[in-house]
Amino acid sequence: MIKGDLPRDDYCEKKLQRLEEIKNERKEAGVGQPIFEKEMFNQLQAMTNAGVWTFDTQAMTFHVSGGIYEVYGLPQDQAVKYEDFLFNYVVPEDTWVVEKIRQDVMSNKQQVTCDFRIIRQRDRKIRWVQSSVFPILDDDGNIIAMTGVTMDTTDHKNKEFEKSLEELNSMGEIQSIRASLETTPPDHHAESC
Repeated sequence: MIKGDLPRDDYCEKKLQRLEEIKNERKEAGVGQPIFEKEMFNQLQAMTNAGVWTFDTQAMTFHVSGGIYEVYGLPQDQAVKYEDFLFNYVVPEDTWVVEKIRQDVMSNKQQVTCDFRIIRQRDRKIRWVQSSVFPILDDDGNIIAMTGVTMDTTDHKNKEFEKSLEELNSMGEIQSIRASLETTPPDHHAESC
């Protein structure tokens, strides 16, 4: 054996250790992260009932994630055009909100978040969504696209509505008690205590 040579077992062990170090270094450097991030992204979409989209301002077409197809109840292979989105998927009374948001983002070049109602295509049910819209600018500061996240917030809106209704009912009960106390003679209060 030449001086400095390692026995075969030590050599293999050192090689395995080095491979493990390289694997850890790659992990720390983010190599292989897109697969992990894609899985996290898919899980986040599934947990939040949300999806992401990009809107091409020149072609007036959307590129959407699977989550958007789910939120809007669309078939997975269906192309999404702005006219269809605005006039078929958004509740007619809310189309002005969506168009105003698009115009605001185009003119102010800043993020905007809005709530509006949609008609879920799969079952024609009215659903509330919240959409955050972000401009994508070219090197000259011109908007070339918009991107965003849209989340179905119907369940949250319904809970808020129920809570407000409970508060109104409680206020109504308090007003009813007050009214009965104001109309009841003072000595009657003492008897009922």
